[in-house]
Amino acid sequence: HLREKNISWIASGDNKIEWKNVLTEMKAKYGVNRLLLEGGAIINGSLLADGVVDEISVLLTPHVLSSGKAPSLFEDKMDKKDMPF
Repeated sequence: HLREKNISWIASGDNKIEWKNVLTEMKAKYGVNRLLLEGGAIINGSLLADGVVDEISVLLTPHVLSSGKAPSLFEDKMDKKDMPF
């Protein structure tokens, strides 16, 4: 379907995204040198766990109402002792 619409796409990994491969291909095919990620906890944690994040800028905004179950900034199944910071 994407090819029919002439939309570029990259597939990498069987069960999870292999970010190093994706970013390497994005650079080779499209000249992408920097990428701004505005993802949620799962995608943020996935890139962090794969070791491809070199800068983090966090913007915190106040909320008037909250359910108290807001998602965290990073989410991953790796042990806290393995975190790079």
